[in-house]
Amino acid sequence: MRLLQLSALLSMMAPIAALSDISCDTMQPNQRGTTPRTSKSPYTLVVSTSTYSPSSQVTVTLRGESASFEGFLLQARVAGDSTNNPVGTFSSPPSHTKLGRCQTEGDTLLHFDETNQREVSVTWKAPNKRVGDIQFMATVIQSSDTYWMRIKSSIVAPDMSSGSMNTFGTEFILMFIGIGSEEPGPPELIFTTLESSDVDVTVEVPSLSYKRSLKVSPSQSAFDSLSRDVRMSGSGKSHKGVLVTASGEISVYGINKGLYSTDGFLALPMDTLGKEYYAVTYAPDGDYCELGIVATKNNTLVHLVLPARGNVRIEYKGKTYQQGEIIAVALDRLELFQLQTPSDLTGLHIISNELIAAYSGHRAMNVGAQPDHSVVQLVPVSRWGKNFAVTSFPGRSNGDVIRLVTSVDNTTLTIDGSEIILKYTGSHHDITLRSGSSIFFSTDKPVLVVQFENGTNRGDIATALVPSVEQYQTECRFASPDAFEGIFINNALVMVLGTEKDRVYIDSVSVTSVGEEWQVVLGSSPAMVAKRIGVSAEQQHHMYMKDSTEKFGVILFGYTNKETYSFPGALGMEVLNSAGCVPSPAQTDDGTDNDCDGLVDEEICDNIDNDGDGLKDEDCQSTSGRCTLNYQGKEFVLMFTENVATTDDLTLFISSPSSSEVIVTIETPEFDTKWSKTIILHPRETKIVTLPKELQSTGTALEKKGVYVRSTDDIVVYGVNSQQGSCGAFNVMPVIALGYNYFTMSWWPDTGDKRYGQIGVVAAEDSRVRVVIPQSKGIVFTYNGVRYDENKPMEFQLKKFETLQIQNLEYADISGTKIESNHKVAVFSGVLSTNVGSGNADHVVEQMIPIHAAGKTFGLVPFPSQMTGYRVRVMSVLPDTTINTGGKMKHINLAGQYIDLSMRSDEPLGISSDKPVIVAQFSESQASGTPGGPSMVLIPPTQQYRNDYTFTVPMPDTVYNSSYLLLIIEAGQENQIIMDGNHVLGRRMEIAETSPHLVGFTTRVSAGRHHIYHQFSEVKFGLYLYGTARGTCAFSFVAGMCLEDIRQHQLACHLGQMFFELIVSGRCKVDYQGRQFVLMYVETADTSENLILFISSTGGRPATVNIDATAHSSKLHKTVNIPSGETRTVDIPKELQASGVSVERKGIYVNASEDVVVLGFSKHSGSCGGFKVMPEDALGYNYYAMAWWPATGDKNFGEIGIVATEDQTQVQITILRSKGVSFTYNGHQYNENNPLEITLDKHETFQLQNVDYSDITGTKIEANKKVAVFTGMLQTNVGGGDVDHIVEQMPPLHSWGKSFGVVPFPDQTSDYRVKIVAAFADTTVYVNGKDYNIYDAGEWIDGRYSQYVGITANKPIMVAQFVESQSNQRSGAPSMVMVPPTEQYKNNYVFSVPSGTNYHAYVLLVAPRGQTDRLMLDGVAISGTWVEVPDSSPALIGVQLALTAGRHVVVHDDSVNFGAVVYGYGSAGCAFTYHAGMCLTDLSAHQLACHLGQMFFELIVSGRCKVDYQGRQFVLMYVETADTSENLILFISSTGGRPATVNIDATAHSSKLHKTVNIPSGETRTVDIPKELQASGVSVERKGIYVNASEDVVVLGFSKHSGSCGGFKVMPEDALGYNYYAMAWWPATGDKNFGEIGIVATEDQTQVRITILRSKGVSFTYNGHQYNENNPLEITLDKHETFQLQNVKYSDITGTKIEANKKVAVFSGMLQTNVGGGDVDHIVEQMPPLHSWGKSFGVVPFPDQTSGYRVKIVAAFADTTVYVNGKDYNIYDAGEWIDGRYSQYVGVTANKPIMVAQLVESQSSQQSGAPSMVMVPPTEQYKNNYVFSVPSGTNYHAYVLLVAPRGQTDRLMLDGVAISGTWVKVPDSSPALIGVQLSLTAGRHVVVHDDSVHFGAVVYGYGSAGCAFTYHAGMCLTDLSAVSRHSFFHFESL
Repeated sequence: MRLLQLSALLSMMAPIAALSDISCDTMQPNQRGTTPRTSKSPYTLVVSTSTYSPSSQVTVTLRGESASFEGFLLQARVAGDSTNNPVGTFSSPPSHTKLGRCQTEGDTLLHFDETNQREVSVTWKAPNKRVGDIQFMATVIQSSDTYWMRIKSSIVAPDMSSGSMNTFGTEFILMFIGIGSEEPGPPELIFTTLESSDVDVTVEVPSLSYKRSLKVSPSQSAFDSLSRDVRMSGSGKSHKGVLVTASGEISVYGINKGLYSTDGFLALPMDTLGKEYYAVTYAPDGDYCELGIVATKNNTLVHLVLPARGNVRIEYKGKTYQQGEIIAVALDRLELFQLQTPSDLTGLHIISNELIAAYSGHRAMNVGAQPDHSVVQLVPVSRWGKNFAVTSFPGRSNGDVIRLVTSVDNTTLTIDGSEIILKYTGSHHDITLRSGSSIFFSTDKPVLVVQFENGTNRGDIATALVPSVEQYQTECRFASPDAFEGIFINNALVMVLGTEKDRVYIDSVSVTSVGEEWQVVLGSSPAMVAKRIGVSAEQQHHMYMKDSTEKFGVILFGYTNKETYSFPGALGMEVLNSAGCVPSPAQTDDGTDNDCDGLVDEEICDNIDNDGDGLKDEDCQSTSGRCTLNYQGKEFVLMFTENVATTDDLTLFISSPSSSEVIVTIETPEFDTKWSKTIILHPRETKIVTLPKELQSTGTALEKKGVYVRSTDDIVVYGVNSQQGSCGAFNVMPVIALGYNYFTMSWWPDTGDKRYGQIGVVAAEDSRVRVVIPQSKGIVFTYNGVRYDENKPMEFQLKKFETLQIQNLEYADISGTKIESNHKVAVFSGVLSTNVGSGNADHVVEQMIPIHAAGKTFGLVPFPSQMTGYRVRVMSVLPDTTINTGGKMKHINLAGQYIDLSMRSDEPLGISSDKPVIVAQFSESQASGTPGGPSMVLIPPTQQYRNDYTFTVPMPDTVYNSSYLLLIIEAGQENQIIMDGNHVLGRRMEIAETSPHLVGFTTRVSAGRHHIYHQFSEVKFGLYLYGTARGTCAFSFVAGMCLEDIRQHQLACHLGQMFFELIVSGRCKVDYQGRQFVLMYVETADTSENLILFISSTGGRPATVNIDATAHSSKLHKTVNIPSGETRTVDIPKELQASGVSVERKGIYVNASEDVVVLGFSKHSGSCGGFKVMPEDALGYNYYAMAWWPATGDKNFGEIGIVATEDQTQVQITILRSKGVSFTYNGHQYNENNPLEITLDKHETFQLQNVDYSDITGTKIEANKKVAVFTGMLQTNVGGGDVDHIVEQMPPLHSWGKSFGVVPFPDQTSDYRVKIVAAFADTTVYVNGKDYNIYDAGEWIDGRYSQYVGITANKPIMVAQFVESQSNQRSGAPSMVMVPPTEQYKNNYVFSVPSGTNYHAYVLLVAPRGQTDRLMLDGVAISGTWVEVPDSSPALIGVQLALTAGRHVVVHDDSVNFGAVVYGYGSAGCAFTYHAGMCLTDLSAHQLACHLGQMFFELIVSGRCKVDYQGRQFVLMYVETADTSENLILFISSTGGRPATVNIDATAHSSKLHKTVNIPSGETRTVDIPKELQASGVSVERKGIYVNASEDVVVLGFSKHSGSCGGFKVMPEDALGYNYYAMAWWPATGDKNFGEIGIVATEDQTQVRITILRSKGVSFTYNGHQYNENNPLEITLDKHETFQLQNVKYSDITGTKIEANKKVAVFSGMLQTNVGGGDVDHIVEQMPPLHSWGKSFGVVPFPDQTSGYRVKIVAAFADTTVYVNGKDYNIYDAGEWIDGRYSQYVGVTANKPIMVAQLVESQSSQQSGAPSMVMVPPTEQYKNNYVFSVPSGTNYHAYVLLVAPRGQTDRLMLDGVAISGTWVKVPDSSPALIGVQLSLTAGRHVVVHDDSVHFGAVVYGYGSAGCAFTYHAGMCLTDLSAVSRHSFFHFESL
């Protein structure tokens, strides 16, 4: 840490004179242990300007708003710069201040005496170049112990108007990469300047002792020739960096020349360099691609991430690096690194911790002709553009290659009207540019573009960086280089807008008047032009725009005999895209610098401005130490395992960390004699609760002894099982932190008659639990007379709060026993009685942490007061785990295995591992008479450390001998730990071999409650407790820790329920608060209504708001200033109300400087209505309309209003079927068969009104860009009575939810109405418990209610609540409000209530039951009467609260989320209602996660899948066929827009197969595979086939022979998995009809386990051993080795389970079989990995079959219910199956994932072939396009069988032709499906849906007698396990 030394100032600086130093980094004074204040600062920093220019001056004022100050420290910093370096300098310090130095003199200002001041102003001078956004920061001292840190000013941004960022600068660091010339010349530098006077330039190469000074003038460029030694060679590092400095701004060109080999580059100045680049080269021809890096600072760390695709292979320092691997390089300032390799380096990702300059090129590249050197200096990613104009290099006949490189996945390239998607980061695309042509193209995400020129004899190849249009310049000066031999013919290639071409000048001459004619750039709009002009050699040229602010692009190009150069003449260097720190919305504990002030999570999330920058919670952390899951909670389940002494007291210690009273209930809900107790905990109090001794578990038994603890606020719970001489304690986890998978921990060997291990499980809800006993440990459990061992897992069904205790029969260690459950359970583990070592024995127990919370780094310290040492057990949760224990490396092969360590009593220990582990520390037994017996504690991993803990030391002091804290923390942070208000001091121990370096402490602690924390919220530490008492009693337990899931995935929901708490646990990123809004007012019956906006500020700062409708004739433009926390009204001109069916320019745009909330309102005598307005970022693309009908009267028609946010917004309006709705527009009538399409420009509005009295509800609005949609009625009545206008802004489809609570409107003399619209077909809605079915998307139901209503649905819905029309005119006319779903609830709302004659207003709140205590309305606790919302899920309650007119705030102090609706009525006929706000989160991802047993087809397939059957790397094998003479074939099809080079290898096999095929774009090639690569028998062989392609391809494996054929689609490597089940068909007859499983490994040391399904009679024989259901087969394979397994008896191998620790490909089928009698044949399919299985399928019959077909279904999980054509079947165990015979279309759905196979029946007539098998794609994995091949053969007949969503087949195309087959309904399918059979010819086919609708496709064919084949055309292979309702607990160990 850098320190600002004040020795010369301290005597003068009274308030700071007590400091020894001040940190320049943190700005924190060492103030005798005091900490900075976190309350809002009374001081502000005010700046005189919002922008700065180089060397400009800014006045900075520090002002005390309500307090004076005694001292301060003031600096300017680059916003978001993590280095914390001051920039610029202060001058003329005011009185009582002094200049200081952190890096340069005057970069800091200090106040140096005790003079109290309220205001100080000082002048600051900016750096001599732009350095980014500037922010001033100050630490201000109010008194000796009161100060605030890092008070911030507003941003001061660089002024770009005085000259933009470009390649002119004052400092350059550069290098010269290697050159492939037989006679290399000296490298050269060329200098030009735009300055008006001479510039002094210095060139240095310090390592070569080279230094030269020269001058550059405005009229004459300068040159410098360097030593050849400057140039790099080979791969490695060297100190050859070139430093160029200048007194003014210059441009620098580097020229690397040699005989017949020259190129150059435009150098980038220091202030434009970056930390992230991508390389671009071209595939070499016999020479080396090159990459160069030069560092600008010492200790620069560079990571070179090799492209993940392609054939990259780099040799460096004796090691080979391949795809996706990282080369790490450390460099100092001016040190160079060069990499040379034959591999194409395009897409190599360069990442650095400091600014670097990067170069790529080729030593001697060949692009079609002569080889030549090429080089470009790479542009940082942050400065890439999206629009490019390229013109070909002149004088060449071969044309050019334009290469684009991406930095973002799924980048779309638009060229020639076509779109090409570049799927992956770092991927590239080549464009061929004909000689003499120009072209324009654009991308939706930034790209880097390089132009390669094809060489000719007149000049070798050239390479130029192509400037993006965004980086064009208005002016530049350039010069051309000398040739090595001869004279260059020099050209400047100029690109500019066609309208500006005559304004481009060079050397005072119009470019139009020289050179060739301008050429139009093809595809540009507005039109751009390009031309070539000749420029003279060795002369400086000045190009500029005359009388125009437009910009141009220019590339220099020169050639002579076998020598060429090219580089940009000028280049803008603006930051165009996100790089470095970008301000982002704050999320609690997100570990991100959200406000770009250089600090991470510096605030506390408490709605207070802790850091004094005027913002609240803008970058904050929770008070619980940056973790949401820990030992604090409101709900707990626990149990007490058996102790030796069953008379022990059972006690709970319950502590409150809260500042308010907490009510706690402890009960035993299922115990025979129910017991309960309620206590009240006062703030920060601990109480002891004694429980009945009978609750202690006994033996191995299922009992009803679960203890349930619940509270009104967070508490901490400890369980203590104690008696004199025996004790055990454990910290209890809250239910929310529990898991589904655990390993147990105990200690053995032990002696005695009751010293066996025990496991306790208590269910948090009804659960199915499996207990898996580890192998080779001798563990046996007995239950109900049945023995269970390692070959026989135990399974139990536990009811909620039931307990299970298991004890082992023999003295064996139960550690490593795995507990798996389908619902959350609490698991306890230990020993009834044990000793550790020798000596005293005692009961030990701990609550186990879930596997997902295991970590990788641990620190342990010895237990104090121990005469002996301690023991440590380290258990792996994944196989192949390497553990470092104090520098000693150990390896664990299997999950659940462990190592033990014996440590001295004075020896701390550091542990780290490459995979997560669980660590337990055991205190050793003590000799008789010595206090303390054995105890066990689970050690927190550093990843789960917290910043603060509240804990209780159990038992009164009278029982104690001693109690201790054991604390582990990062070294250097130990002096700021506070416990109970005092610094923690204790014995310090270094913990070796830890990273970061840890230290440990032990210190005595008294009994009772304690609070400990670190003064700096970002510092975390670990804490556990140890104590001894009289006799043999010892206890140890963790004081707390985070319990986050620190794997990289979490299951979103389990068994069909998404927990309310999870949905609403964080603040929503998108809601009704925002800064940009678009809206409109749809027409009302009374056009004289007043139109009003209510705008409320929501942040802590005032907001300036502009309201515009300047495109309208009214030219509306208003500005209002809204003070913090206030509301202002804005009158809107009445003529902005929409009129009729028309497109108008009536969009209203609201733009605010800070977050605001906007309410639209209209009112008139007897009429009023309001709607909440969504900000732009919350809008969507898909909506449904909502209204109310029937209605009476001449103006009672429905209305839809649409506002566009961008130009060229295309909108389609689709009318719901069978509703009689129609619209007329421009003389055309639109109805259900005729959608209306319209194009709107930015802020244009479109209003639509139906022409007859029909309900527009369910009308669908779709757009290609975001739109705002408003719907309602011109006027209507609801139920009779008054009529009025109703309107609401519609929520986008993605924000709809599935759970709602509805509160009645107060003061109503009649009921209210509810209307519900479904997002998807087949939606079931439950209203107050009664179910209703909605059969199609957009359809609705409605009802009339008077009481509270609870609504839930199995799919997303939109709910509207309507005020009924009142006949007595007391409480208003009709009104409509969109009811917020619970998933979108928030914990605070700001809203306004309008004023009016006799207005009455209410807010209607809905909140989770039991969580309303902390709800506040306008700062006052809510006192209304809460009413239960019936049948709501989660359980809800509601309340009605009266309001006054004006602004209101309702908030829950505990961040509990709730809903709020505003209702009011006034003078006769007026009623208004609108929600107070809600989140507008995109829940489509949540809908995927769980959905009452049904995953949405529509949502899953709404986007392209990232993983499918297209890929570049494949592994496969051919399993054995009955006829080994069969021909083996691969069909390989290119799928992208480029040709693919494909290598097919099996070089490990004796055949040494190696083939290369080139596949043109859009074509298919066949590859013959040697027959000897077919597997043989049960054996491990080297027969894996590896396919490696340069572009994405699709691979089909096929085998055929006379009378036999079969095919299977091959998965790419990235789609493979770790867990599979086999599929086959049995019974079968014949001597070769046994099942087969084939496995191919993708990596060395792949461990495979094959588990045989029970009770099926399957067995395998391998190496003389027989394997059956009780004896799994385990085998290890190396990369591309194959293992084929065949069963030894005729039994069905279906359901055999294959598990591996690394990815494998699995093939399954039959050597030969018949299906239903008739012909026999070989069947095989590649099995889909378990994670890709789905729950919805459509099956189409095979054409031309004379019999039916078979369907076979395998379950992934036990208790699976399958529905086949509506009939339900139960599958009771995982891997089990059902099958059936069918002849028609079949719909299959299930409540859990399944795998479905369709089998062709054997044919006796031989007309349509032998049996075949295909895996049916689930709807969840459908795609919208497929590329597939059909083989040719004698009399082959082929078909494609399609399945698609009903009503969405119009745009399906097969090979470019619309499909005309007959579609047939798939019965009982969900979603509703239809299918078709289409005939095919042999060859390649493409089937696609133009509207991106997803569908399934299966190929079927048959040929000569006995031959049939079937395979799916492809499918997504998305990992659906994260969205499954089930825990994949069986596989976490692999």
